[in-house]
Formats: sequence, C-alpha cells, structure tokens
Amino acid sequence: MPNNYIFGYGSLICKSSCQKTGEIGKTYPVTIKRLERQWNLVVPELNVCAVGVIENTEAECNGLLIEITKEELAKFDQRELPFGYSRKMVSSDDIILGNKE
Repeated sequence: MPNNYIFGYGSLICKSSCQKTGEIGKTYPVTIKRLERQWNLVVPELNVCAVGVIENTEAECNGLLIEITKEELAKFDQRELPFGYSRKMVSSDDIILGNKE
C-alpha cells in the first residue's frame, strides 16, 4: 500500500515517464507553497538543462502529488539523484490540493 508521495513538477508529471521508472499509485494535482520552478539543473552527461525547484517564500509551484510505495521510491531516487536532484520533505501546510486558479 502506498504510504509515500513524491511531488512531480517536470517530467514526472507525465504518467508514461513515471511508469518507465516504477509503479505509481493515484496522482493528485497540487500547488506547493514556497517552491519556484526553474530551468536550473544542468546535466552535462545528457547535454541538457532540466527543470528544478528552489525554495522561495514568495513563490508557488504546481504539479502532481504521486502515491508511491517505499520500494518504488528507491527506483525514483536512482532515476533522479544521480543528476543533481535531492529529496526534501514538504510540510502538509504547504500543499494546496487541486488546481489553483
């Protein structure tokens, strides 16, 4: 049973992209307070610049909250961490469920 969530704000918004990495559960559209999306993650091995987020108390970032098991979480860590991403805890107070208009 999924007991973890990851926040997808770039390629993880795409279900088929997620499924190439591991099994996911339900997804929920959300906005996360205090995060700002930027093209700021340079990946020389792939010759690309990828989307990342930075902390910004004045910003918000929309995306998907994705249900995931602990076992599947390890697969997403293997996918994302080598390229400079890091996993951070998000406070439930900073999560706005649904699409923010």
